[in-house]
Amino acid sequence: MKLFLTILFLFVLYKQTTGIIRVHIYVTTPMTCTEAQKYCQTYHTDLSTINGEVDIQMVQNAAGGVYNQSWFSSLIQKTENSCTLMNYEEARIPAFWTALCGFPNWLCTSMHPFFCSKNLVLVQKKKTWEEALEYCRSNYIDLAYLDSKVIPDLSDAQTESVWTGMRFLAGKWFWVSKENILETNINLPSCPHEPYRCGACNTQKEQWENRDCEEKLSFLCF
Repeated sequence: MKLFLTILFLFVLYKQTTGIIRVHIYVTTPMTCTEAQKYCQTYHTDLSTINGEVDIQMVQNAAGGVYNQSWFSSLIQKTENSCTLMNYEEARIPAFWTALCGFPNWLCTSMHPFFCSKNLVLVQKKKTWEEALEYCRSNYIDLAYLDSKVIPDLSDAQTESVWTGMRFLAGKWFWVSKENILETNINLPSCPHEPYRCGACNTQKEQWENRDCEEKLSFLCF
């Protein structure tokens, strides 16, 4: 009984300190089904799957509204090299344009934009930016990199803002998990005063912001 209670306590504690958040990222570079899968699995988690109205709304937001024929993960046959091709109107009805690329199929060689899904972990522990970076690299992969158009629902966070992998060093903002410089449409000061040189998401205003790196906040890992 004591062992059961200990395991239950640890499970509850884990649920209170971490939470999985899924986001969708629109990749406009046309690729084949197989290429899109490999890209998503390399840089994110996998091709996006539409499981309901929430996902439909999320992919529309990621694309900035309307999107044309794009690759998604197949709901008909969950195998490697199988994708579903649909646009924003078809997302609410059964999709028949499914490419099973282990077989001869003209769809397999067609090239289209696509959606990747990315699993993020919201860690409720409050840490400085450097402490959060160390925690993510020790327990996951890194502090989260996010597409600038997609700010996930962080309403469950215990702090108003949460740390991300944004950092200002050597005169530039960048993601610590990537070499890419931040996209220009992220609205952050071009030369922030110290110590306000760490990037966060504001959970109330749903916008990016620079904050004091020594402030203790919840944070996002991937």
